[in-house]
Amino acid sequence: MMLCMSYVLSVWGRLYIILVSPSLKVKSVSSLSQPKTRFHSYNKNEVSDFYKFYIIKWNVYSPHRLFNKELPILSTEESIMNIINIINPSSTFSSLASLFGRVGLSAIFILAAVNKIQFYEGNAAYMASSGLPSELLPLVIAFELIGGLFILIGAFTQLTALAFAGFSLVSALLFHFDLADQIQFLMFFKNIAMAGGFLALAATGAGDFSVDKKLNNSRLIKVKGES
Repeated sequence: MMLCMSYVLSVWGRLYIILVSPSLKVKSVSSLSQPKTRFHSYNKNEVSDFYKFYIIKWNVYSPHRLFNKELPILSTEESIMNIINIINPSSTFSSLASLFGRVGLSAIFILAAVNKIQFYEGNAAYMASSGLPSELLPLVIAFELIGGLFILIGAFTQLTALAFAGFSLVSALLFHFDLADQIQFLMFFKNIAMAGGFLALAATGAGDFSVDKKLNNSRLIKVKGES
């Protein structure tokens, strides 16, 4: 929790310092890497590089360093990249974010499949009213339920995510394209948003907490054992 709070403070603090506090600028950036005191002030006549000054000044007192003073002070370029890329793709936080994202993306389809089973006749009639044969409903239920479980556990994630992205787009066009209706308008763009989420998941993969990761690790161990 403390680490997550430090990330939030670091990002917002850096943005605030860079964008909101234009009072001081200095000529020599290197001289600021080790300020003498916490409230050290600089002569306003030593003005030349505002952005570098504030990025380095924030690095010195970054919340990350509150927990470990031995952490190195980053260069200006590294500081800028730190603002842009606040999550390390190989970190535990990234894997947890992917896990919770998969839970959210899969839940709506698993619950939709259960709903279609409970109210089979009504859903079949709804499909028929949209011009689709009701005989397709069992296939839709199987796809949503099995595919949702695959996304949840992180199995065949990239392929399944691409399939769900296409499914979401097709569903939006077939069932929610009446954009004059406010409800259908929201449902249409809800499907578009889900398709975007699945495309992002397909691009990044399931993360460490997934069946895909276990299978990849097993394959690597097997390859190393044979070599």
